[in-house]
Amino acid sequence: MVGLLGLDDRNPSSVVGALAAARENARGARETVSSEMWECLNSTWHGLPNARRRVEQQGVHSFFRWVRERCAVMAGLTDATMSRDEGWLFLVLGRSVERVDMTARLLRTHERAGGNIPSWMTLLRSSGAWETFLRTYRGALDDQHAAEFLLLDRLFPRSVFAALSTAEGCLSDLEPDPGRAGVATDAQRIVGRARTNLEFRGADELIGEMSTVLASLEKTCSQVNDAVSRRYFRQTTAVNWVRGAVA
Repeated sequence: MVGLLGLDDRNPSSVVGALAAARENARGARETVSSEMWECLNSTWHGLPNARRRVEQQGVHSFFRWVRERCAVMAGLTDATMSRDEGWLFLVLGRSVERVDMTARLLRTHERAGGNIPSWMTLLRSSGAWETFLRTYRGALDDQHAAEFLLLDRLFPRSVFAALSTAEGCLSDLEPDPGRAGVATDAQRIVGRARTNLEFRGADELIGEMSTVLASLEKTCSQVNDAVSRRYFRQTTAVNWVRGAVA
C-alpha cells in the first residue's frame, strides 16, 4: 500500500506521481510561476532518489516528513512571490477545493474506524489541526467537537467551511460584475450552496448525518471542478493525425 500510494511513479495519484505532475505543470507555466517556485519543485524532484533511499534506511515516516517539509517550502514561496492576479486566484481556488475534498475523505476514514477516539486524534494530526484543536477545545476530544472543528470552524484554514468560504471569495473576485441578481457562474452557485448547507447545521445534526454530508461535499468538489473548467478553460478535442493532413 505504501509503495502504491507513496512511491509508485506509474500511479498519478501517488506522492511521487503528484510531484512529477506538479513539476511538469510548472514547466508548462513558467511565465506564471516565479523562479523560486520552479527551483523548489525542480530540487524536490531531483531529491527524490535520496528520499527513496531513506525509506529503506529509516522507514516511510522519514520520507513523508520530507515531502511535507518540501510542500511547506513550496507553499511559503508561492505566498511570498506570486502576484495576487488571476493566476493566484485560480491557485487558491484549486487548493481550497482540494482541502474540502481531502478533509471529507479523511473524515470517511473515521467512519470506517468505528468512531473511536484514537481515530479522531490521527485524523486531526493528518489535517495539521491537532495543536490548534487542543487550544480551542482545551483537550475535550469527542465526536461533536472534532467534527465541528474540521467541518465548521471559521478560523482554522483547513476546515471545510473555511475552505469553501475562501473558494467562494476567489470565484467572486474572478467575476467582479455579477449582474443585478444572483451569482454569475455555476461554480459560485455550487460552492455557495455547499457553504450555506454547512453553516446552518448544528454539530449534533452533522454527527447524525455525517455520511450524507461527506458524500455531498465530495460531489460538490467534482461539480465545482467541472464548472470551473467549462467557464474558464477552453476544452479542446484531441488532434488526430492522418496522412498528409490533420483530421
